[in-house]
Amino acid sequence: MARETILFDLPAIYPEIPAYRAAVQARNWPAARAIYDGAPSWELRQMLVDDASQLPGVEMFLRDVLTYDPHDPVAATLLGARLVTLGWEARTARRAKYVSERRFAIFHDHLRQAEAVLAPLCERDPVNPPAWRERIKIARGLQLGIDEAHRRYEELSKHVPHYLPAQRSMMQNIHPKWGGSFSLLHSFAATCTEAAPPGANSGLLVVEAHLETYLKLPIREMSAYLESDATKRSMYAAAERSVFHTSFGRTIGWISALSWFALGFTLIKDWPKAKRCFMLLGNYGDDEAWLHGSLGFNARKNFLRARETAMRKG
Repeated sequence: MARETILFDLPAIYPEIPAYRAAVQARNWPAARAIYDGAPSWELRQMLVDDASQLPGVEMFLRDVLTYDPHDPVAATLLGARLVTLGWEARTARRAKYVSERRFAIFHDHLRQAEAVLAPLCERDPVNPPAWRERIKIARGLQLGIDEAHRRYEELSKHVPHYLPAQRSMMQNIHPKWGGSFSLLHSFAATCTEAAPPGANSGLLVVEAHLETYLKLPIREMSAYLESDATKRSMYAAAERSVFHTSFGRTIGWISALSWFALGFTLIKDWPKAKRCFMLLGNYGDDEAWLHGSLGFNARKNFLRARETAMRKG
């Protein structure tokens, strides 16, 4: 039997990503700038930055670009993002008590370098959502506090409201593990969803907030939380405002939004609604959602298993 193709690979969906990556790797900055500047949305530009910021050694090339043109906003944005990536790689995803002082020092040094690049950039070029998103992450890593992270988010929102990548970053800043609370998490998710235009992707924040809460509960309380009327009502309302709204379209991020709702409805065992999400997704999926901690570490297997059950029971 042929192995079914599930497209989790963003470069296969958005050809600008591999083209931008290739231009950066070839040190062809005019070509890279043309692709970035020609991207039709800030969300796609964010994807370009996120992908290229993973390229080993790209920071050296970007410093060369900035030596030639110190005010190139795209090179500065990408350099800042790369430095943040290097910082988090040094820190690792381990809990703080398991991270050495040396690793923390490297982590903080890279974040301070990134802030030194991005802070003056945001003063010169405040309409730069990817730069602000990185600065929200920096506020988290340097433990500048929720108020400062929120200030940065509000500055971004003055120019580009309802910017989902920044909203998702803020969700981490107000998570209990970074000094926030689940109450703040749910309130922020609901506020963003209600404030966004009908059919926007922001509804996925509500699902993420519930699943973050669910994962931190004692095992004996997990099922009861997901099955509660309050959780279900919240998720249903978010879906009707977002992925089930007549205005929902295939804008950048639609796969992620539907994937998170499909996952959420799978976990609460609402198979008709999960089926509806899977029907809209087709063979696309967001592996970040389908690698959720409650499911295991094979995104393709998790996706296919959930979809098969939804199609059969929905």
